[in-house]
Amino acid sequence: MENALTFVAVIPLLLYATGRGGYRYLLPISVAALVYLLIRTSVVGWGGGSPSLELMNNPFLRSGDGGVVALFFFERLPTVLYTALVYLKLLFVPVGLVHDYYPGAIELKGWADPLVLLSLVLHVALLGWSARHLRSRHALIAAGVWVYALTLSPVSNLLFSVGTFLSERFLFLPSLGFVLAVVAALSGWKPGKWVVAGAVVVCAVLTVIRNPVWQDNYTLFTTDLARQPHSAKLLNAAAGARLDRYQSLPEDRRAGEVSLLITAERDLDSALSIHPNYGNAFLLRGNARLLLSRYDEAIRDYHEATASGVPATTTDPNLIIALQRAGRAAGEERNDFTTALGYLRQAEPLEPNNYETLRLMGLAYGMSGNPQEALRYFERALAVLPGNEGAQRNVDIARQQLRSGRSGD
Repeated sequence: MENALTFVAVIPLLLYATGRGGYRYLLPISVAALVYLLIRTSVVGWGGGSPSLELMNNPFLRSGDGGVVALFFFERLPTVLYTALVYLKLLFVPVGLVHDYYPGAIELKGWADPLVLLSLVLHVALLGWSARHLRSRHALIAAGVWVYALTLSPVSNLLFSVGTFLSERFLFLPSLGFVLAVVAALSGWKPGKWVVAGAVVVCAVLTVIRNPVWQDNYTLFTTDLARQPHSAKLLNAAAGARLDRYQSLPEDRRAGEVSLLITAERDLDSALSIHPNYGNAFLLRGNARLLLSRYDEAIRDYHEATASGVPATTTDPNLIIALQRAGRAAGEERNDFTTALGYLRQAEPLEPNNYETLRLMGLAYGMSGNPQEALRYFERALAVLPGNEGAQRNVDIARQQLRSGRSGD
């Protein structure tokens, strides 16, 4: 919607450049824009609030004051200028496309970067030339340049961060200005129509070639990751897609596809090296390690995910499963019931009426020679699932052990 608001400036610009008048028609557009702004501000307020200090919501951060701080305007501007140059490159040479440009797909730039200076000179020259020629024989070219600049401005990060360095989809409206300027520039050149026709054919072929990549998340994320291996968000998304694919496989095929888990874990390691407090990456790495039966590492990752802002309601279900499986492995595989109970006692307060936790604690107490505690947990498990035959059988066995122990005394 913010892009559409720029047409309050774009429409009078085009009317001025073409000398057609009709400015009275701007009144309904202005009223509509004002109504939208009033509705929007009634919901979110007038101020934009403090800049986000989460890297996935604001890529313009740096270390400072014992943590991270948002970049000031002139600190952010070199990177904005660099991305403006990337946008122009994508318009003229739309190859190597990816859907993601989150940190660190693009590094923060400084004023000493020659591409930043090139972008500054190029954009100042383009806008300056266009401003002077809005009522000349090059008016449509000039208007196209300004339509491009105006419609790109809300998503350019110039005045505020939009959450990502850039995005190819942000060029949807600005490409209107680009096409207007290019076609107007070529219209006075005899072979120009053939150049335009050739460009249309080439871009159509590139579009058809690119389309299959969008067939599903797995294909999109893994394909684009090969082109953009330094984006924390894309690494995280590709890992999530690999985990989803692994879990969708039948049980008898999973052993042969364990490489999906190993690659996902590697991607998440890379994501966390870029963004060490990336809560969702910790969560997904915990899931990968849980599926790889590396329970202690999974448990640590779930705790890190919670500490990094992932809600406990999201992490706790998986954490409980990891603690249960770690406890069962300690008891069944190593006969280490003290360690098993240590894991299960961590799981119990997370969900006090979890049947599997209560059952495993009953078994661990029973196998460690404490039938009284075993009976107590088996009875709690039976209360959770009153009609469960296994739960009833465990209670009966524990009671029999207690009776046998008393008879022996």
